[in-house]
Amino acid sequence: MNNTSILSAMRVAEYLGGRDASVVELGSGEITAFLVSLSHEYKDARCESAARSLASRLTIDEAICLRMNADEFAACLSALSAWYREDIFREAGLALTKRLATDDSLFWSINSQQLASCLDALNKWDKEPVCRAAAVRLATRIFVDKVLANALHRHEIAGVLNALSKWPDEEVCRGASVQLAERIVGDQLLLARMNAQEVASCLYALGKWSNDRTCEEAARRFARRLSTDESLIRQLNGVRLTHCLSGLGTWSDDEACHAAGQRLARRLTEDGPLRHHLNGRHVAVCLDALAKWCSDEVCSSAATRLSRRIASDASICHRLSVKHVVNCLGALSRLHDSTATAAAAIRLSQRIVDDISLVEQMNGEAITACLIALTRWYSQAACHEAAVQIAKRLVKDDALLVDFHEQQLVQCLQALSRWEHGSTFDEASRILQLRMPDRATADVQ
Repeated sequence: MNNTSILSAMRVAEYLGGRDASVVELGSGEITAFLVSLSHEYKDARCESAARSLASRLTIDEAICLRMNADEFAACLSALSAWYREDIFREAGLALTKRLATDDSLFWSINSQQLASCLDALNKWDKEPVCRAAAVRLATRIFVDKVLANALHRHEIAGVLNALSKWPDEEVCRGASVQLAERIVGDQLLLARMNAQEVASCLYALGKWSNDRTCEEAARRFARRLSTDESLIRQLNGVRLTHCLSGLGTWSDDEACHAAGQRLARRLTEDGPLRHHLNGRHVAVCLDALAKWCSDEVCSSAATRLSRRIASDASICHRLSVKHVVNCLGALSRLHDSTATAAAAIRLSQRIVDDISLVEQMNGEAITACLIALTRWYSQAACHEAAVQIAKRLVKDDALLVDFHEQQLVQCLQALSRWEHGSTFDEASRILQLRMPDRATADVQ
């Protein structure tokens, strides 16, 4: 951000700070201009305070929202999303979004740049039903309006794909994304001009529709570029590298994706500072992806280095969600035996033992994956205790077992059999057997 923008934001904050009453006199254009300016310095307390008064006006005055033209609407929604974690800005954003979901005139007047800006904002509140509805509607524009879709520039394509990937189960989001993937496949110049951030965003998003051939081909094109473009590799920071690996790992059997994954693994191995600055979630995602190529020495070596971070840095482990704890254990169980992988597994197991809420959050799929992974280190005390905690959940939570399908029941029984019989393991096994058809029970026995 340049000094002029910062100065402008501070001047707006100073102006609004001493004139609270004047906020009610502002028109839609002025509110939009002020919010856009303030969003440039969204971390500054004075700018946030001034923006709050404007957001409050939007939540209580529907007429302001209705008077905005397409340009004002998109700019205002984008500016509000800079403070997306704060309730007042979320409420103002939702007030605007309701219009987008229902106003045909606004919907059809939005151009490609405004559409991309709106989707980028909406994905910040992707759990809100009205944002999902508005995003689906905008995806429809992309799907049916080829002129608009073809007008999207490369950074807008990356942003739109990233946004649509928040709703991968919506068929129209899938259709719009496939259409954008077709553009990437069919336009070599577009692909070649994308920078590291754009490549990473596209790869991460395309992985959400891994069973689509066009998305797979687009990912393959990105993979080939990563394998051969050294300057692109050097542009990747930790976040971008993580997103690339996440996408490539979706097609781990593809030769081009494997080659690109190997090149990124080499970057991780060679660049200690980059590896050290990965946060817990990024470590988990990279480890999970690299373990899919565990027979590759380069990928295995990079994964082992990430294992050392988990083993040596308690803060990494403590910040992982249940999904990432389970994925890390699964990844570690696929790697070659080493002191680092065992130490990382023990630390993760201790997290399960210490944080009972983690086990309570696990569904049938997570419990199955966790037990299977823990059998790799069944003789370790921490892994044994983690398995005990999971078995206790199986014993006490009847509703949980409803979600298990037959294969998961079989896998859990087989995993539990690795530990010496005890009252908790025996009771969990008995309950699992009661849920299974006679044929499946006989197969396990």
